[in-house]
Amino acid sequence: IKVAADCAERMCEVEKDDVKEKTVRPPKLYDLTTLQREANRMFGYTAQQTLDAVQEMYEQKLVTYPRTDSQYLTDEMGESTETLIQMLLGKMPYAEGLEYQPDVSKVLNSKKVSDHHAIIPTMEVAKADIGKLKERNCKILYLISARVLTATADPYIYESHKCQITCNYHTFYLTAKKTKQEGFKAIENKLKQFFGVKIEKEEPELDIWAGKHYGPCDSFVSEHFTQPPKQYTEDTLLSAMERAGNEELTEDTEKKGLG
Repeated sequence: IKVAADCAERMCEVEKDDVKEKTVRPPKLYDLTTLQREANRMFGYTAQQTLDAVQEMYEQKLVTYPRTDSQYLTDEMGESTETLIQMLLGKMPYAEGLEYQPDVSKVLNSKKVSDHHAIIPTMEVAKADIGKLKERNCKILYLISARVLTATADPYIYESHKCQITCNYHTFYLTAKKTKQEGFKAIENKLKQFFGVKIEKEEPELDIWAGKHYGPCDSFVSEHFTQPPKQYTEDTLLSAMERAGNEELTEDTEKKGLG
């Protein structure tokens, strides 16, 4: 309360603004485990429900073999993947108006493909009436299709700001980020909008730099409560099982799917 009173109607100054440009690489294609985790996160589906849906679509020849632990395609699949992407851009309702230049080389690596490559749609989707699929199957197909697009898109690039601000001898810290290149996030956000899923809000245009003054300040006190740790979901449980005994799991660490 004292700090709020000390800063009321006072000017504040940005003493430091540490700016770093950061790059987030596109996600990899789905193996079974990552598909199960995403379906749980997005729709609340259990791992078994996702497996059942993708298995049924595999039998309908709409997707490739589901029980895989690979997240890449073989090197010779480059041309067919480009054709698949063009079909998906015209077929998927969430992709309407989407423009991007896919780089399929990002998903090709025969050395990282075991018995079966990553889960992707087949060209049979072009002839399918997606609206007649079961709701769960349809949503899973949209997820798989969207991942082919995001995995071949540009990285997401943003500026990270860490500011130190002083007001009447009190020090405050502000963190913010500003998008420089939306990249694969544009596709992810289109899919989330299509399903009505909450999208991370973009920071307002930053107008801040070291030495700038703001004010007079409007200060107030707000009350908050700490939250207990979140319970495991199937998403976080699958992740924990996947990383069990290896907290330093990297993209090059051999990873086995579940189910």
